[in-house]
Amino acid sequence: MVATVVEDAVSYLLDQQGPDSLWADFDTLAGESDEWVTAYVAASLASVDDPAATDASRAAWRRLVRHRFWRAGWGYTRGVPCDADSTAWALRLADRVEPAARLSRWRASRYLRKHQRDDGGIATYRLSRPIRRFTGLSRDVSFDGWCHSHPSVTAATLHYLDEPQRDAAIQYLRETQADAGCWPSYWWTDPAYTTALAATALERHGDRDDETRIAAAVEWATDQIDEDGRVVPAVVQSGSPFATACCLRTLRLRGVSRHQPAGITDGGAASQQGRDCGADVRISTERDEAAADRAIEWLHRTQRFDGSWDTAASLQIPPPDVVDPETYDDWTIDGRGGGSVVFDQHRTFTTATVLSALCPAIRGSTREP
Repeated sequence: MVATVVEDAVSYLLDQQGPDSLWADFDTLAGESDEWVTAYVAASLASVDDPAATDASRAAWRRLVRHRFWRAGWGYTRGVPCDADSTAWALRLADRVEPAARLSRWRASRYLRKHQRDDGGIATYRLSRPIRRFTGLSRDVSFDGWCHSHPSVTAATLHYLDEPQRDAAIQYLRETQADAGCWPSYWWTDPAYTTALAATALERHGDRDDETRIAAAVEWATDQIDEDGRVVPAVVQSGSPFATACCLRTLRLRGVSRHQPAGITDGGAASQQGRDCGADVRISTERDEAAADRAIEWLHRTQRFDGSWDTAASLQIPPPDVVDPETYDDWTIDGRGGGSVVFDQHRTFTTATVLSALCPAIRGSTREP
């Protein structure tokens, strides 16, 4: 069942790739994103063991390299200044399709490292001047928000930092995790996307003490999935395939920890013992597994006839001076500029996110994204 769903999703994304080998989505005042969206979608396709998907991803990488051969990074679109998030996703794509591209990867990694702030987090934009010039806003407008540390960007970038910077970034992620177990999101309307990235980053680069943080993220993700298998954020009341897929990716981290001490096995009693003792062990509970199964089933039922899922990736664009989007309450739904919530009208970002979440369900037929 899942194999057919994935095949149809791959076909949809391949159909959406333009003649220039790029994907485009999220219509803002800067136009539709091509570089950032292309890097993200192609990185998802590159995780699938499918020759056509691999060829499309490689073609996208080559186009991205030609787009910015004179720059170290990539941006929202070709005309927008480079940013850390777009560059991180381009590097993820390169790792999967062009690991021999040493010069491009070295330059981009070096560029990313310059975006670290004093708190250890990574900002989307390092300097305000280039993006201020692009937007045409006056010097009276602060860009402290866009040039501030962002958890999702930090998590996406973590792998490409050197060891001292990575340690600082990991500590930043530890400190920004909410008590509920999720991570706040700057560029997205709900925490599901950021939580999936941050929990995965701690899984891959953290230490034993981070197991309890990952377990808290898994518990949060489980709580978000309702009895129908959906995650229902405020802006998508019918259920969001995007948020559901992100929570499913977090649930992939459930189960026995790589740091698990000998003698601890799966089961409710062991799970309770681990929580009571504050142990660094993640035990896969029946509740977690049931939530994951419901989410997979719901995503299967809601796939459209063309292989995509309904538009659901809800990008929010805080005004550039807003550091904490929670303090801003004048959002314009389906707007295009600062203070707006923008959806992926072509459904590529949502579909790529669901694809990445479902791929690990097919044993032996995919490479880990």
